[in-house]
Amino acid sequence: MRLLIAIAVCIILGGCMHSSPGLPHLKRGDHSSAAHAKKRVDRVAVSRPGSERNRKIVRSKKLPYATGVVPTEGAPPDVSETEWVLSGARLAKAIEALRLPPPGASYRARKATNKEPHKREGELLDEEDRGASPVSNKRLQPVYFSTNREMKAEPLLGLSSITARRSTMKYGLTIVSVPKEHEIGKVERPKFSFLTWSRELETDDNHFRIKSLTVMERDMFVERLRADSDAILLFIHGFNVKFDDAIYKAAQIAYDANFGGSVLVFSWPSAGNPLRYDYDRISADYSVDDLLRILKILTEEIGDKKIYVVAHSLGNQILVDALQQAAIGKANLNITELVLAAPDVDRGVFLKKAAELKSVAKNMTIYASSTDKALLASDVKAWGTRMGYIDKDGPNLVEGIETIDVTAVGDDMFGLGHSTYSASRAVLDDLGRLISSKTHMRPHERTPTLKFMPDKENVKYWLYPR
Repeated sequence: MRLLIAIAVCIILGGCMHSSPGLPHLKRGDHSSAAHAKKRVDRVAVSRPGSERNRKIVRSKKLPYATGVVPTEGAPPDVSETEWVLSGARLAKAIEALRLPPPGASYRARKATNKEPHKREGELLDEEDRGASPVSNKRLQPVYFSTNREMKAEPLLGLSSITARRSTMKYGLTIVSVPKEHEIGKVERPKFSFLTWSRELETDDNHFRIKSLTVMERDMFVERLRADSDAILLFIHGFNVKFDDAIYKAAQIAYDANFGGSVLVFSWPSAGNPLRYDYDRISADYSVDDLLRILKILTEEIGDKKIYVVAHSLGNQILVDALQQAAIGKANLNITELVLAAPDVDRGVFLKKAAELKSVAKNMTIYASSTDKALLASDVKAWGTRMGYIDKDGPNLVEGIETIDVTAVGDDMFGLGHSTYSASRAVLDDLGRLISSKTHMRPHERTPTLKFMPDKENVKYWLYPR
């Protein structure tokens, strides 16, 4: 009976991570990276609705990385192939126009910096891209990626090329457009209509879209991160997440939290299937060394920058094991803030490793909930209490790790309470302050509405009041 309950709940779990969720933000006057892009990129294809006929890629023999489009359905029949190709010079120009204030800047400052231009200069698409709706700079969110997913050896790189199979590390970046009608906390994607038995047409105005996808060599990847802003947000997704969903989620978190630095996703080979939890757990174990490799790159090769790490769900298991390895190897990781959102990690295992984790990551925050049905299902399946789940005895507390009970604001569209950290405006505001502060602030200092538990004199954790 216990097994049947676990299977039933796991089926419901299908939406637990689909509640979703570039090139770097260059500083004003920094033309070196833009010039480098002009030199290195011959042509980059932009994702546009199109059939096989409407997709085209032009590569330079000197190009150190692949470029490609993301094919979608529904292109108008009169659109020629060349109308959807974005030249390297125009791409570099668009990238140069993506100027954001440094981390810690206020929302007002960011909004002023990203003011809609009077001219079309700097927009991703220009007059040569006839028939396309221009996307303004303030709605473009560059997202770097590192992944140990297998990529199919295809002439044209697209999202379908990136699989759930396990492979060696690859690096690159995407540019994501945020919809004009975006609602904070959501990743708007085309919905399926059972009335018409079809999916709605993907558009810039209504949906998150990957506008370009580029795979880089490792050295180029490191060089771009080194030349970018002075802060990096590393996002590690959880169970049941496809590559593109991880990119969209990271873009949504960074955009909604007004993060002004570079955004990087570590996308491990999740099957993206709610019925393949065991596959994902094995993939999580497989990915520990690769995540540690990324953390060492961020510490040793990109210079002195603030590093913010946000892990969700099963992604926390990878992070915990990677941090333990770093501690055993006495690696000096540079992590400014570490956020464990709804961690799908066994409580006993976490407590056993807590001392080692704190030795390499001093500022740690856990977002936990008592309404997280996804973690409850994991609890049933894995036969162990999860760190992100709050039972009748209260949250799982570790001295030196700040825990916030987000139960009161944990209502998401799937009713699973598993993506509260990125779906709730209140939690996003707290997360935004956390990853923008010049120095570490305790939860009640950055979010005064939080309640001390049990009281101010004997605070053990914090809680969002009902």
